[in-house]
Amino acid sequence: MKNFSKSFFLKQLEDIGLSEHESIHFICECLHISYTEFVLLENINIAQSKELKKCISKAKKGMPVNKILKKSYFYGREFYINNNVLAPRLDTELVVEKALKEINDIINATKKNTIKVLDLCTGSGIIGITIRLENNNATVDCSDISAKALKVAKKNSISLNADVTFIKSNLFDKIIEKYDIIVSNPPYISKNEYENLSISVKKYDPYISLVAKDSGLDIYKRIQRDIKKYLNENGALVLEIGYNQGAEVAKIFEETFSDVKVYKDYNNNDRIVIAKGVKNVR
Repeated sequence: MKNFSKSFFLKQLEDIGLSEHESIHFICECLHISYTEFVLLENINIAQSKELKKCISKAKKGMPVNKILKKSYFYGREFYINNNVLAPRLDTELVVEKALKEINDIINATKKNTIKVLDLCTGSGIIGITIRLENNNATVDCSDISAKALKVAKKNSISLNADVTFIKSNLFDKIIEKYDIIVSNPPYISKNEYENLSISVKKYDPYISLVAKDSGLDIYKRIQRDIKKYLNENGALVLEIGYNQGAEVAKIFEETFSDVKVYKDYNNNDRIVIAKGVKNVR
């Protein structure tokens, strides 16, 4: 195997749709070198070529770059990811922002020193870990049905020095406490929608994290069924939803809450439901 020029690999990455900036970042990450080292690099040696060809081969097969590199960024922090979790999405940052606002509202209204938060269906832990790091008054439990996902979340909590607790639970099955904030980005894609997703999603994202029964509404209905047992009277439920689910999800929770609102994402699609004012609290 001979040495290759940088332009050889940059052209290969351009052919699969990466910009020059993205391609340079990809090469630097794959080779564990800095941008300065890349600039000074005259040729890619044999060992480096072998590593780059392996990474590019994965990209050509449809594997997302963040899954190849096993890292993604959320709320300004680097998170470890793999094929057992979804990669963070920009719209989910809005979920965190809304949850942080609800936390501050509860603190101002109740004068509590500690706000208890449950991140349901935590996946890689991005929501719960970020809330914990952004607000020192929040104590956070992160739960998920997947042991493999929790392993990823735990790794992120350690690398980011976030003091959160992890619970392996199928929704509320193993939850025993009540919370001021329950936040969740659950599976919400219907089986029909799943069939039309790209290979980069279907092959490299976990099915269990994407798809829900009942046209994608099953998890919301299950949360609604049990929410009174686990949310404090003055608490709030913050949910990420599908782009076309606002009215349906709001209707589900209007049965239990007196104040249910739908919020848009950066593309003006339905993305968040916030429910407050639990009815008939016992």
